[in-house]
Amino acid sequence: MFGDSYEIRTALTLKEARRALTEDSFDVVISDYLMPETDGLTFLQEVAALNPANYRVMLTGTLGIGNLTHELSAGSVHCFLRKPWNDESIRTAFELAELSRAERITRNGSERVHS
Repeated sequence: MFGDSYEIRTALTLKEARRALTEDSFDVVISDYLMPETDGLTFLQEVAALNPANYRVMLTGTLGIGNLTHELSAGSVHCFLRKPWNDESIRTAFELAELSRAERITRNGSERVHS
């Protein structure tokens, strides 16, 4: 869906995802809540600790509003998409990520913001 507009990298396992995060920097990280080796919230918290500048999206069909509010306020997740999602909601998430990136560049005067 986004291959023509963005460089996409996928990981099928937690090990692959962790390796990718150490090898590259990602503007957007998308995770499902239900993962075989951990849950998506724990994974995105780990992602946020490694690179707080990226935009993190959670796909979920199971989380309640209390979980969502806590994670949004904690900053480990920027956007939740309910499953099943549609193309428009994914596009909106990417647009929000672009706006967030533009805001960080303006605020920090640099395109690459890493801790």
